[in-house]
Amino acid sequence: MSRMVELLGAVPVQIPYGDVYSALQTAKIDGAENNWPSYESTGHFQAAPYYLLDEHSRIPEMQIMSTVALDKIAEVDKDYVQIVRECAKECALYERELWKAGEADSERLVREYGCVVTELTEAQMAEFWQAVQPLYEELSQEDQALIQEIRNS
Repeated sequence: MSRMVELLGAVPVQIPYGDVYSALQTAKIDGAENNWPSYESTGHFQAAPYYLLDEHSRIPEMQIMSTVALDKIAEVDKDYVQIVRECAKECALYERELWKAGEADSERLVREYGCVVTELTEAQMAEFWQAVQPLYEELSQEDQALIQEIRNS
């Protein structure tokens, strides 16, 4: 994240998330990375009323289970493993619906408050992509392959 911020021409400042609001108020920092729900729920929109929609990063949400836990479930009943996997898939799809609705609500509230929201053109987005290309080149071949797999999905 810090390297990406540098490549985008800013100086990264790492502070505890709970200190971001006061750091924005006191100009210790002049911006922060947030999604709509976090920007709204923390009140950051009050201290920093400008929001740039640049899609500079995407944080994956994952469901994780250890193989030890999965093996224990299989010991009880092998069919339970498939049930757990199906429930996890349903849960993930439901979570996406809830997240999408929460994002829309937060965006609406922030806009109603009067924050200035800047959306980039395709050409401006391309400039962001170009600026961070060195970051991708610095990754291992394995990481680059994983990123390509994600992009292709």
